[in-house]
Amino acid sequence: MCPSPFSEAALLSTVHDAVIATDAQGIIQVWNSGAQRVYGYPESEAIGQSVAMLYFPEDLELLPAAVFGPLETAALHEVTLRHRRKDGAAIFIELRVAAIRREGVLVGYVGCSNDITARNTAAEALARAHADLEGRVAERTCERARANTRLQAEIDERHRAEAELRASRERLRHLLRSVPGVVYSCLPSGEFNVTFMGDNVAAVFGYPPERFTADPRFWADHVHPEDRARVLAEAGRITRTGRLTGDYRFLHADDAYRWVHDSAALIRDESGAPAEIIGYWADVTEVRQAEEARREQERLHLLAHALLVAQESERKRISRELHDDLNQRLAVLILDIGRMEHSLPPEVSSLREELRVLRKSVGDASDALRDLALRLHPARLEQFGLQAALESECQAFSARTGIRVSFECRASRLWLPDEVALCLYRVAQEALRNAARHSRAPSVSVSLGSRENGVCLSIQDSGVGFDPRASGRGPGLGIISMAERVQLAGGIFSVDSAIGRGALIEVWIPLSEVAHEKAARVARG
Repeated sequence: MCPSPFSEAALLSTVHDAVIATDAQGIIQVWNSGAQRVYGYPESEAIGQSVAMLYFPEDLELLPAAVFGPLETAALHEVTLRHRRKDGAAIFIELRVAAIRREGVLVGYVGCSNDITARNTAAEALARAHADLEGRVAERTCERARANTRLQAEIDERHRAEAELRASRERLRHLLRSVPGVVYSCLPSGEFNVTFMGDNVAAVFGYPPERFTADPRFWADHVHPEDRARVLAEAGRITRTGRLTGDYRFLHADDAYRWVHDSAALIRDESGAPAEIIGYWADVTEVRQAEEARREQERLHLLAHALLVAQESERKRISRELHDDLNQRLAVLILDIGRMEHSLPPEVSSLREELRVLRKSVGDASDALRDLALRLHPARLEQFGLQAALESECQAFSARTGIRVSFECRASRLWLPDEVALCLYRVAQEALRNAARHSRAPSVSVSLGSRENGVCLSIQDSGVGFDPRASGRGPGLGIISMAERVQLAGGIFSVDSAIGRGALIEVWIPLSEVAHEKAARVARG
């Protein structure tokens, strides 16, 4: 496939002038055919080399003032410079250069130049002829003035460069003091002797930087004994990997170990040999503690979930034993008492009456046992769903307590995962119990519906209410139990109450896409 005539390489090859682009350090990245014609270097010899190879050593010191300085305020700068060809010949170049910045940060330079040696030579010849006409005295005077001007320019440039160097060092010092971590450098082998340590190490870890640079063993000796062998082994591998990243404990000046995040890179010299390690050192103790707290919270969350599952399993087992064993025995006992009652002769009517009372008491006990079994494990919830189970629970609660309970379901044929349905049922049970025990409410309303890709449940009573902000007041552990159940189900639990205006409990639990799809299928029938 032929390259496009509009590709970058094709367009550069059509440019007659020399086009050169470098990175911020002056390493050549782009070199067109015009550059090869002007300077004599083919692209293979130029790419990756420093642009300094195009200058005579004595001209390099002119570049800051002639090229880089003007680009700090101008987008494009034009200048005439002496350059050096591959064959060593001096040529004069007319250079147009621009700085490349990305988000305000200097990343490189691009220049376009052409050879004006011939034109310069002609101009010089004309100047010499003119100078000859003006006379030797005038010539010497002009030369002396030019020399004075150049000398003054060099003095001014040196002063400016020294001022820039001082300012640059001050900026670097301020930057190293301002970063939250510590910048350091050390040797790449042996005891990894620290060659530089940022001044802010005193603020971060409590030691002056001289402690690290004066004692080769200071850093290693303060690494936690349990981490030392691992850290030194990892540091020894940096000559192969080129990078080092890891966490370990380091003894702070206050005699407490802090977690340190160490990120370092290997610097090689021009021959490729390891020269130095440059790194960044940060105190991540709070981050590690937060991570540990998060893991502990997750562990407690899983434990609470396991306890709830075990609790429901035990409730289910006890409920079955009450219903299938004890309640059956009571039923048999009722039948036996009934047979005894009917088999007695008429003259023992007092004994028959006692048996009738006994049969009624055993029947009441059977009914109470059945209600207890249903409260322990709502079989209706598994058989008929949450709506039917809540409606039955509200009716049973109203019959037991005399409190009027209204139930409303605002979602037709609502389908919920088993764990969500059980969570909402238990919350409703606990809320009704709280209303009976604490609120002295004459009525309670229970509402079930769907909202915002989830299911919502609300229980509103018209009781005496309580102040949720008052320590030790209100339903207490019941509220905590409901909140924990809802949290384990991934939902949101809220209580709104005040003295004299009852209490409102609201629950919202999100439903997964799978649950929504199944609910839609159920709704479609």
